[in-house]
Amino acid sequence: MTQTERRHDRLAIRLSLIISRLVSGETLDMRRLTAEFGVSARTLYRDFRERLMYLDLECRNGCYRLRAGSGGAQAELDVLTFAHRTGMAGLFPGLDRRLVGLLLACDDVPCLTGDSTSGISPSASLSFYRLIKAITTCQRVTLLADGQRCERLAPYRLIAKDGTWYLVAEHHGHPAVFTLDEIHTIQPTKETFTRNGRLYRLVEEATFIQALPHFRCIQQSLKSLSLP
Repeated sequence: MTQTERRHDRLAIRLSLIISRLVSGETLDMRRLTAEFGVSARTLYRDFRERLMYLDLECRNGCYRLRAGSGGAQAELDVLTFAHRTGMAGLFPGLDRRLVGLLLACDDVPCLTGDSTSGISPSASLSFYRLIKAITTCQRVTLLADGQRCERLAPYRLIAKDGTWYLVAEHHGHPAVFTLDEIHTIQPTKETFTRNGRLYRLVEEATFIQALPHFRCIQQSLKSLSLP
C-alpha cells in the first residue's frame, strides 16, 4: 500500500468515526480529537469546514455537534448526501437511507472500513444489508456461499480490507471468515446469540485484520497440525 493510500485510509476511518459520534448526539472537542487521531488542529478544522460541510453542524468554543432537530430522517439524508458528494458512498455496498438509518441506530460498530470497493452486485448489496441487520440485532443466519452451507452462523462484523469486504463470524464456537462476493444468500433466523467477548475484541485487532486475506490458509494449517 502506498503512502497516499494509507493517508486516504486514515482519513476515511477518521471521518467515519467523527460522523458516527456526531449522529449519536456527542459534542466533539477539537483538543481531544487532535490527541486521539494524532493530527493537527488545522487538519481537523479542514475536516469540519470542508469535508463535513454538508452536515448541519454548529461550533461553540472549539466544540462541534449536530444542530438540534437534525436527527431522524434529516440526519439520514444529511449523511447520505455527504457520503455521495465526498465519494465515501462507494465504501458501503448499496448505501441508501434504509442502510444509513440502520447504521445510525446501532450502538456497536457492525463494520470497519478504510478501503474503497467497487463492482458490488445487487445481490451482494442485499447480503450486506441483511448482515448488518443481523449483526446489530445479534441474530443468527443461514449462509450459503461457494460450496458451503452454514446454519446457525453468528455474524460479528463486516471489515473492508484491500478492496474486499470480509464477514467475520462464529460457527460452532470457532471463528469463520467469508468474502462478501462469495456469499450467495443470507437467510435470517429467529434465533439470537450472545457474542463471545474474546472473539469480538479479536476482530478489532490490527494483526487479525491484516491476516484476513490469508485466514483460510492459516486455518487449514492449524487443522493439519492438530492431526495425529
